[in-house]
Amino acid sequence: TAEQLQMDTIRTRSRFGSEFEEQGLVGSGGFGKVYRVHHYVSDKEYAIKKIVIRRSNMAEIESMIREVRMLAKLDNHGNVVRYY
Repeated sequence: TAEQLQMDTIRTRSRFGSEFEEQGLVGSGGFGKVYRVHHYVSDKEYAIKKIVIRRSNMAEIESMIREVRMLAKLDNHGNVVRYY
């Protein structure tokens, strides 16, 4: 459920700080901001959307989960950035 995902996210340390170096803001999107980052291990650049999950707004969390699931289904579309 969305509530379980929220609690797991709060308990789990973010991979962002340990795997990526933030290199600059690219733009804003739904739920957050998109940053250009460098991945330490692969030595490649990516765009990552950082989101803030607010504990009090379950409707917003459910909407974020729908977006993630939709992006996962569009994995091979030429006009959509790949979801990981």
